Amino acid sequence: MSQIIGHMLNSAFVDTLDNDLEFLRDMNEVLDFVLKKLNCLRFHPVEK
Repeated sequence: MSQIIGHMLNSAFVDTLDNDLEFLRDMNEVLDFVLKKLNCLRFHPVEK
């Protein structure tokens, strides 16, 4: 019984990691797109 519960928890944890990785990849694509658009508009980050 404990092995079954262990497999269920492991499966849920791995699924969550997969979703997190997919979200991060999507956000990286969005950030690349935004940065390219900002460069086209000649905006540059301001350094402190």
